[in-house]
Amino acid sequence: MNLTTYYCKRAVAVAGDTLEIRNCFYHVKGCPDTLGVASEQEALQQYVRVFVREKPDPITWPAWMRCCPRDSIIGWTIRDMGPFLIPGKGVSVNLDYKNWLLYRRYIEWETKRKLKWQDSIAIMDNRPVYDYTFTEDYCFAAGDHAIDSKDSRYFGLVPEKFIVGTAGIRWKSSDRKRLFKAINKH
Repeated sequence: MNLTTYYCKRAVAVAGDTLEIRNCFYHVKGCPDTLGVASEQEALQQYVRVFVREKPDPITWPAWMRCCPRDSIIGWTIRDMGPFLIPGKGVSVNLDYKNWLLYRRYIEWETKRKLKWQDSIAIMDNRPVYDYTFTEDYCFAAGDHAIDSKDSRYFGLVPEKFIVGTAGIRWKSSDRKRLFKAINKH
């Protein structure tokens, strides 16, 4: 959560959504279509397919293929991740080991305290923590250049309060018909 860096991204999932990436395509529970720029996701799919053919064992995959959180227990990659509940104000999660891995950094950011895993339980301030209710809304930010994009797959979720603006028009596009057209927000 580096406040000195600005990114221009799309929020493909917001607080309360459940996000999955399957075979390089974003899916949000309840949304009928895949999300994102299909041509970029298809390019990523092809790129990953060739890479995986050459190195079929996930243990040999480089760090850029692993998604946040980078943990072998979770095992998410840029090709496949989730399902992942995007936390928001009032959303509660049970703190089993998997959820501790997924949500620890956001809980620590909200509480300004360390959340450890010790003796099969989450511990904060030397007391067990069995569940947590979020006080902030988050979103999953994705870039248009899926093969090489600094986005939530790598740096994690973005707190809503860190969003400093929204785009209104397309100022750059390979499709000239889309230039300076309003961005569809749904």
